Amino acid sequence: MIQLIVPAQRGRLLDRMAQAIVNIARQHRLIDKPLQVTHCPVSAVGTLTDSLRVALTGSLCLLLVGDRSYAGMMIKRQPGWQTLTAVAGLATEDALLWVNANSPCSSLTQWAAAMDRAAAAPMVGGDGSNTQDHLLWTLLRAALHLDLQYIPYQGSGATSVQLVDQRIEAHVNSAGEEIENWLAGRVKPLCVFSAQGRDYTLGPPAPISAAHVPSAIAQGVDVCYRSTYGVLAPADCPAGNVAEGAELLAKVSATDDWQAFVANERLNAGYLSPAQFDEYLKNDFDRHATLLSGRQVQQESIGGTHLSRANG
Repeated sequence: MIQLIVPAQRGRLLDRMAQAIVNIARQHRLIDKPLQVTHCPVSAVGTLTDSLRVALTGSLCLLLVGDRSYAGMMIKRQPGWQTLTAVAGLATEDALLWVNANSPCSSLTQWAAAMDRAAAAPMVGGDGSNTQDHLLWTLLRAALHLDLQYIPYQGSGATSVQLVDQRIEAHVNSAGEEIENWLAGRVKPLCVFSAQGRDYTLGPPAPISAAHVPSAIAQGVDVCYRSTYGVLAPADCPAGNVAEGAELLAKVSATDDWQAFVANERLNAGYLSPAQFDEYLKNDFDRHATLLSGRQVQQESIGGTHLSRANG
């Protein structure tokens, strides 16, 4: 039996991704072994908990990482994550800057100018402290030279509610997580934090069928950031088991069903072999070290406790 461990709550993107992998593998008969999904949520800061370590022992175990667990690897830099073995990279996810649909701003530069004129430090939100949202806002605060008050909420859904109700000025989130509010005309994106702008297909019930979201770079703000989703195995996982898992995920990634899932979730597809994913992780680890050692990050105190905490 192959056990696919999901360090997230049911219903989150990692869970949906795991279910898609299992369903595609079964429907296309890509493997003759039972494939089981086991949920073992990590903490809000992506801690590699004792329960997760226990889950990663025994039979062939594959750990699906991304979101908070990936933040635990890159931002918290916890040693436990670094001992795991790369199996496959599956996708990346762009972050976007979102404002309320009633905002008069139609670009990142307009929004930055409006926030600069505010009498008090504008409140912005994201998914928790010591997370990718937290780091992205830290980088934005420095790049825009703005005094912003970051409010860490418990989950992207709670943050979205705050933006819809206009209790915060903006938040950063993926298109996949924010699509419902976007379609309903409650929020709108001002930029995507990628090397290039991106076209998004919307359709009914949205008032427009498609939208082009420019990059922050195209608007003069040199900030790029994305989440990564992939699969790891225990440090002592036999090479044959790693190869077996990689082969299965390569076959899943090659199906039309997987491409449809990736498109529906507004992800960027891109399978990486064990060697490629290992190199990718090392490079991203070094990149985060550079970001975290920057003067702007030290001033913001990523990992500190001085920021207020909201429960959403």
